[in-house]
Parts: sequence; C-alpha cells; structure tokens
Amino acid sequence: MGLYCGLEAIFPAFLIAAVSGLLVASILLLTGRIDRKTPIPFGPFLALGAIAARYLTPIVSLMIEKIVS
Repeated sequence: MGLYCGLEAIFPAFLIAAVSGLLVASILLLTGRIDRKTPIPFGPFLALGAIAARYLTPIVSLMIEKIVS
C-alpha cells in the first residue's frame, strides 16, 4: 500500500479504511443483518482507503491537521 499511495498517504489511507469499516459494520449490526460474531473482511476497506487517499491526499491531510491542531 505504501508503494501505491506514497509515504505521506499511508496514515490517511488507514484512517479512511478504519472509519469506513466502522460505518459499514455499525449499519449492518443496527439493521440486524449480522451479529457481533460475524467476521467482516478488512481488505476491501483497506483498498478503498488506499484509493481514496491516493487521490484525496491533500484534502485529507488538511483535515487531519485541523483535527490534530
């Protein structure tokens, strides 16, 4: 993923992957389609995060700087 995104986009890629995975898992749990013991693959969310971070790195970096500072 580092070769695809570049070093500066790795943290935003993982952040996007974690947040998108959390949102999908929450929606599936709340609608009753899965229970807490159902495994959810994290690979598709990593791919989504890598693609989004690759093309949205400047915007995501500004958002993270505003959150941190």
